[in-house]
Amino acid sequence: MTWQGKRASRVLVCSLGSGSSGNATFVRSSSGRAVLIDCGVPYPRLIRNLSRLGCTPADLDAIVLSHEHSDHTRAAGLLHEVCGCTILAAPELAAHAPWLAPILTGTFPACEQWTIGDLSIRPHPVAHDAEATYGFSVTADGCTATLFTDLGHGNETVVQALAAADLIALEANYDREMLESGAYPWFLKRRISGRNGHLSNDDCAGLLVRALHVHRPRTVWLAHLSQNNNTPARAVDTVTDALNVADITDVTVTALPRYANGPVWDMTRSRQLPLFG
Repeated sequence: MTWQGKRASRVLVCSLGSGSSGNATFVRSSSGRAVLIDCGVPYPRLIRNLSRLGCTPADLDAIVLSHEHSDHTRAAGLLHEVCGCTILAAPELAAHAPWLAPILTGTFPACEQWTIGDLSIRPHPVAHDAEATYGFSVTADGCTATLFTDLGHGNETVVQALAAADLIALEANYDREMLESGAYPWFLKRRISGRNGHLSNDDCAGLLVRALHVHRPRTVWLAHLSQNNNTPARAVDTVTDALNVADITDVTVTALPRYANGPVWDMTRSRQLPLFG
């Protein structure tokens, strides 16, 4: 498979997997500069999913880690050792995740924007039960994709980052009723729903309503859905209903698949493009 409409595009974004089974998002500019935000998808599947986009690890300028949890870092060792990929993380990560320190080739400035070629990347610290967790806004040619896959709650910084985005990937981890009535032990339910855990469908919807009050076309991808405590239909319906009630109707909402590549987004046209083989 390959990109459709590649010659006309400025920035292309595709999820290579989203959920507790592994998270990775591919971003490429029109000049060919490419990054992965996280690499938690198991190595063989990550290589296959990249190849479906006509890419290999050698095409990557860097892999940027949001935090140390394995569903965001699982393939980092092999990507570095086998493929020689550059692995970047926040300065705090090397100190608090010694198992990752040997494969980190650098750190990113955690408090300011930096660039990789024509890609500008701005980190946003968020609340999560890891030592240091970040979301990212990636910008090129005036178009911005903002990615928040793990956070327990959103503050005004998160809202502002979402408001500035053309493409949003935002966690919608669990449905409250499914979590409360499900089989998880109480302490795990408390961790998931806590302020340093994950966003529910309702939390995700609330952040989007706060952020998207300036009406313009946008695409929203719902990320990191729980396999046991959510469904794509519930997540999409909850978010779409909340946006409709707030009269925010120029937003396309899609739930990202757990294992497969998600839709490809072309920032030039501000719409999703299908893959073809």
